[in-house]
Amino acid sequence: MIQPSVNWCPLCSFPSHQTRDVKELCPSCGGTGIAICPKCACPSCRGNGKTPCGNCRKGRIQCPACKGEGRESGILFSGRCKQCDGVGMVYHEACGGRGSLPCQACLGVGHGHECSTCQGTGRTFCMHCFGVGIAPSSHVVEHAIEGPLAHLADRLPEVPRDPAAEILDRTGALQRAAALLAIFHFAPVSGDSEREHEMLVQDRRLHFQVSLLEVSTRSTVRVTYHFLDLSRTGEKSFQALYRTNEKEFR
Repeated sequence: MIQPSVNWCPLCSFPSHQTRDVKELCPSCGGTGIAICPKCACPSCRGNGKTPCGNCRKGRIQCPACKGEGRESGILFSGRCKQCDGVGMVYHEACGGRGSLPCQACLGVGHGHECSTCQGTGRTFCMHCFGVGIAPSSHVVEHAIEGPLAHLADRLPEVPRDPAAEILDRTGALQRAAALLAIFHFAPVSGDSEREHEMLVQDRRLHFQVSLLEVSTRSTVRVTYHFLDLSRTGEKSFQALYRTNEKEFR
């Protein structure tokens, strides 16, 4: 008999023999781990550097020769339109067939040049997966919302709002905590590695820490720390404060 594959629940850290996966590509960044910097993104194009072309449909326009029919008609002949090869649509030259134009507000850059968050690149790591590209699956998030993690979060006392923190609803806060704990199981590491994680209640907040230790071929030890603090600011309002740190030892 074939044994079911073992998946590790990022919340309980126990093996799960469920047929459903516990992880999936991050739906926010598509698995890249990279997101548009929210601090300096152009508000007109939302950091993409492009705006939709309003004069075409996905970079195509109606063929002017056959008026979209795909066929040429004449007194002596009738056949496939040579200009559009019978499709009825041709490339829109104004946008180069891309269906978009450079944003006029940011001149196609998409972001500011002086930003302390992204150092002027316009990109930062995705907060939904903390740059890993892998996120807990939907049923793991449901487990977080209904399980002991939610019970701990609901029992937190209310604290004043921190202007540096991200404000989330209850579901968003628990999903963020699940994503950080998922780093312990899903983050790619190379060479010899060790992983540690902890969750505790301290100073009226839920504190999460994930540590990834990697030993390179040059006997360099690099430790990456991920910290997340969740606290409650209202009946259904939470704030999340994330920070990371990296150290190297020889």
